Amino acid sequence: LLSMTPQYQAGVTLELIGKQSKVTKFEDVMALDYPGWQGREYIRTQVELLKSDALANRVIARLNLAEHPMFSFKDQDAGLVQHIRKWLNDLVRPAQSAQTINAEAAEQLLRSRFIRGLEVIPQRDTAIVRVSYSSPDPEICTKIANTIAEEFLAWCMDRRIASATEARKLLDKQVERARIQLEKSEEAMNRFAKKVGIVSLESNLNEVYRQLEEINGALARAESDRIGREALFKQAQSGSRSSLTAVIENTLIQQLKGSYVSLQAEYEELKSTFLDGYPRVQMLKAKLEDTARRIKEEEERVFKAIENDYRTAVATEEALRSMAIEKKRLALELNEKATQYKILGREVDTTKQIYQSLLERGKEIEANVGADLASAQVVDQAETPLVPFKPRVKLNLMLAVVLGLIGGIGAAFVLEHLDNSIKRIEEISERYHIPVLASIPQMENKNGDEMYNHLEKSPTSAFSEAVRTAKVSVELSAAYGRPLQSFVITSNGPSEGKSTIAANLAMAFASSGEKVLLIDADLRKPRLHHFFSKQGRKVGLTTFLSGLSKPEEIIQPTTFTNLYLLPAGPIPPNPVELLASKQMRLLLDALSKRFQRMIIDTPPFQGFADVLVLSKMVEGVILVSTLGHTPKDALKQFKKSLTHIQANLLGSIVNKVPLHSREGYYRYRYKYYYYDYEHESQNPDLDHTRQLKVQAN
Repeated sequence: LLSMTPQYQAGVTLELIGKQSKVTKFEDVMALDYPGWQGREYIRTQVELLKSDALANRVIARLNLAEHPMFSFKDQDAGLVQHIRKWLNDLVRPAQSAQTINAEAAEQLLRSRFIRGLEVIPQRDTAIVRVSYSSPDPEICTKIANTIAEEFLAWCMDRRIASATEARKLLDKQVERARIQLEKSEEAMNRFAKKVGIVSLESNLNEVYRQLEEINGALARAESDRIGREALFKQAQSGSRSSLTAVIENTLIQQLKGSYVSLQAEYEELKSTFLDGYPRVQMLKAKLEDTARRIKEEEERVFKAIENDYRTAVATEEALRSMAIEKKRLALELNEKATQYKILGREVDTTKQIYQSLLERGKEIEANVGADLASAQVVDQAETPLVPFKPRVKLNLMLAVVLGLIGGIGAAFVLEHLDNSIKRIEEISERYHIPVLASIPQMENKNGDEMYNHLEKSPTSAFSEAVRTAKVSVELSAAYGRPLQSFVITSNGPSEGKSTIAANLAMAFASSGEKVLLIDADLRKPRLHHFFSKQGRKVGLTTFLSGLSKPEEIIQPTTFTNLYLLPAGPIPPNPVELLASKQMRLLLDALSKRFQRMIIDTPPFQGFADVLVLSKMVEGVILVSTLGHTPKDALKQFKKSLTHIQANLLGSIVNKVPLHSREGYYRYRYKYYYYDYEHESQNPDLDHTRQLKVQAN
């Protein structure tokens, strides 16, 4: 940008003049009669003429630019473009000599270099055109701009004079041919009039034509009316008569159908209670049959009316067609002799008009040859520029900064729009009105261990504190102080940590002294048996629902106090049917008498109806969400589905919250403060106190 050669620009202002000074009342002989003369087409044409190769050649020749250092190609090495153009010329025109081809290529390059600096800009809503030329030399760009204006005016005048001269020669030949043709057409018309005895065409033919026109109009209307009635009649024949517009809009039929519907409803209501022999039922049945019969009779009457209308329209059309044929025959007889005479008369009139127009045109050309033929005039001459017009360093730098800023902001908005996942915890509660029960921080799993028993292994970690917060939120979400005994834990998609949270939340409830049952109802990809059971899933929920096991055989104790597991069992081919069965509801009712808390782990909501089935059997549903992973649309659909079935959505547990976020930051700092306090002393009494605190929690 800073190393660019300064460019100077000089411009001349032209006013395009559409209307010329004329001696006669007719327009100029040149075919430049654009609409309004000052229209867009005319101005656009003049602009293209100012940028044409012909005008460029005139300016180059007048200023001898081929010898100017800025435009000369002497002592310059040909570039890649010149070599390619020369090779193409050799392929297209191999018969021409190398000297001719080189001369043509040099001429084309000179003209393209000249036109490159030319700029023609029409001013909006005016006939003013600004012709500018840019060049590193201020003197040469001024001289070229003024020469373009002068050569354009001279070129337009030369074109008009040459066109006027050529047009005069052509008109003389056309006038002579028109005169001979006029004499021949007049003689032919007179001979025909004498032969057939036609004196004048002002006869009684007008009355016949008027009658024929009226009958044709009436026939067209009758035919249109017949077509419409025929279509309606065919529709009535082929389709159901009750669907006809006339039947639908019939007031009596509407009333009868209304009465029929009322009687039918009353009949169905009584029939559900009484037998067919009940007097009231028999009476309503008789009324229904009578109403149906009357509807059919009324529909048949409407159909007969449609048929009668159609027959009448056919008869009317046939009568009018017969009259039209008769009148047409009379008109043809009257017009047979006059037709040829009219043709000859029109030919005479046309030839006479052409002859007179050509005579006037010839005289007009002679009068306009010496008139003002300029199509434009110079308003302002070009002046030598004192400062370059480009490069505009400050403006370009400012535009670069602004465009870069706009592009960066736009890219950020586009990326934000493309990413449809939840970004902030506040979105869940503010936008979708789902309570946030707790936010679980994302913990580093350096050893690769499972997180299902993190509450037991690290009771003072930020993760464990968040799980306890979720436990308290679940307890407080119970309606009217009644303990929440059973609830479902699910997520919108896979890999959001629902099973891990379900396991740790069950431990949190069990550590407070409650008898907790953790049910693995994820019959598609069960995982809880890997965490708590050594027996696997040979028996479990599916074996009980299939009638192969008893409740006491499928409930397994865990190593954690007060915590029991009901594994999923073998994966069935029909999980939804098993969960929606009556056995599942009976099982939950029986287990509610044995356990104080039942936590049910289910498959992800998206793509499976298992969650919806179990939501109607429990007291609440908890959704596990993940920032940057849970889609907004999926969250909206989840709440809409639960609301539709009137399930109790307790809230959402936000999992894997980054520690750099607001919620994760404070917990992270609190955790390290607590650890530092513990490790400040090696006193066994303090360690014993800490253990008592953990057990109390």
